[in-house]
Amino acid sequence: MREELENISKGFEVRKNLIALRSEIKDPAQKRALAYKLGGDFGVFTRLLEDADPKARKNAALILGEMECDDLLPLLYKAYESETQLFVRAEYLKAMAHCDYTGYVSRLKGCLKRNQETRWEESDIKHVREENAVLRSMILSVEKPEKHRFTGYDNHFDVILMTNRNFGALTLAQAEEDESCGKSGVHGGTVRLETDNIRKLFNIRTYTEMLFPIKGASRIMEKEPEAAARILARSGLLSFLEENHKGDGPFYFRVELKGKMPLEKKGNFIRKFAAALENYTDGSLCNYASDYEIEIRLVEKQAGGFIPLLKLYTYQDRRFEYRQNALAASISPVNAAVMMQLAKPYMKEDAQVLDPFCGVGTMLIERNIVKKANPLYGVDIYPEAVDKGRENAGRAETVINFINRDILSFKHEYLFDEIVSDLPAVTRTKDKGQILELYSAFLDKAKELLKEGAYLFLYTPESDVLERCLKERREYEIQESWIFNEREGSIFYIIRYHEE
Repeated sequence: MREELENISKGFEVRKNLIALRSEIKDPAQKRALAYKLGGDFGVFTRLLEDADPKARKNAALILGEMECDDLLPLLYKAYESETQLFVRAEYLKAMAHCDYTGYVSRLKGCLKRNQETRWEESDIKHVREENAVLRSMILSVEKPEKHRFTGYDNHFDVILMTNRNFGALTLAQAEEDESCGKSGVHGGTVRLETDNIRKLFNIRTYTEMLFPIKGASRIMEKEPEAAARILARSGLLSFLEENHKGDGPFYFRVELKGKMPLEKKGNFIRKFAAALENYTDGSLCNYASDYEIEIRLVEKQAGGFIPLLKLYTYQDRRFEYRQNALAASISPVNAAVMMQLAKPYMKEDAQVLDPFCGVGTMLIERNIVKKANPLYGVDIYPEAVDKGRENAGRAETVINFINRDILSFKHEYLFDEIVSDLPAVTRTKDKGQILELYSAFLDKAKELLKEGAYLFLYTPESDVLERCLKERREYEIQESWIFNEREGSIFYIIRYHEE
């Protein structure tokens, strides 16, 4: 560090030494050492803000920013204002961002507005885009944007519900129970329908997310991001947002690109597309990936072009709010909801239900939502799972008797109508042989816990192991089964128990 400082002071290979010093102070200890050595005298760097070499100005500014000294703000802002090289301007802002720049926000807003209203040369757009992104981030860090509120509950919508590709029809059947459901269809895991009662869709638990097609841009064939953004800006996107929301100011968005585009190209496409969309909508749409209200999803098609879709974060999806706690092996609540819908014809009201490997309680909670059960028992060998399950059940307002115990040593004074469970799977610490032993022991234990004619609703990725165990026990008969994930081999089973 001493050598670099001396060389910079003497004007020897200034740019090279600035870059070396910047790299060195990435280490917090070295950064503190530099601040201590300077002792509040930053002249060696502030002088360089007027250096003839723009890259020297840039690196000097970034080092000053790392010093986190508010007294440097006037100098940094003055240098930013007078900087003529566009590729340097964003670096002054990044330096200012390390300080308390609250008093400069109104001026930063003016700079952003000026940039947005200026017609730039094509060669300058990249640098202006970067500067605007930093300006916007700094402004929004101080003045949090006011969020829009979804108000379109009584409007007509064309909606896409994304589901497990094997169970689109299950979701559609629930939607069609409502008379307001219009034209509809299923393609794999995509359910598309028209509705005048979107509230009804908010209550269906078997889809992963709700998306909206964009009127006037059902497919974008343009390959260049700016051209694609122009088409979207001229579509019905903005009118859709305005008709269904209350609130002032721009809509803050992020862009998600789904497809096989290489990662580096994808990032570049998204940046250019987002910046162009801002420009073409005169700032009515504002790219702010860290605190967004909407997601614009571009789905790349094999035949070329993109299908643009809209995802809203302006309403609260409360379906699974109870699931605040989870473990790495916890089942997705959507998958649990799908399974319970499949099992619904086999359920009875006020059934006595046991989950012998309950985890955080998701299967039991979803079971109770489909048809009320009483009582519900959850047994798990892991204390953390039981504790988290109790919290989840409390949020779901579901009474579950959680017991921290190995199911093989569990005893109960009366028998159960149902067992529902996401069974343990092979892990790094549990091989297939151990799973075979566990499933065998569990099925033998279940005979002590089940009523005659009881049902087991079991999900497992170790379907070959479970089926082998069932074949060895004539008391169990598979009624139905559904593949959830072909690659994993995960299957959901409805099994009937008969005493021999």
